[in-house]
Amino acid sequence: MVKQLIDKRGSKTIVISGSMKYKQEMTALSHKLEADGYKRVVEPSDEEYIEGDDVIDKAMNHLIYEKIIEHADLLLIYDEEGYVGLSTAMEIQKALDCNVPVRFLFEPEALEFQALCRHPDYDIKVDTKYFLPLLKQKAMSFI
Repeated sequence: MVKQLIDKRGSKTIVISGSMKYKQEMTALSHKLEADGYKRVVEPSDEEYIEGDDVIDKAMNHLIYEKIIEHADLLLIYDEEGYVGLSTAMEIQKALDCNVPVRFLFEPEALEFQALCRHPDYDIKVDTKYFLPLLKQKAMSFI
């Protein structure tokens, strides 16, 4: 299903969003997707948060990430516990505003996101058929 979504749009950019608690797992998944032939896989970065005014750095990083989402082929939400924080929720909204498909790797815990996944007007779903097998195929070896 993912390859069909991306083939329709031409380019092959996947943006990964989720809690920084899973930064290593998102990085490993990013490497695995690139090894599987996707041209560009972007995972969240916390490097900008290290120096300077923390609030400004986080805001700038988020704005840059939203610009990347505008031109992405897919927004992939990664959180093993199903949690969706404020930044991820804003990124999902940006993707929906730009008609970028959204896929949750794990079932979201919030009822609002569960309802969105079943809404016929939004391209937002839980999709474990493609991504979970990738993780099981030694994606963690990149950590």
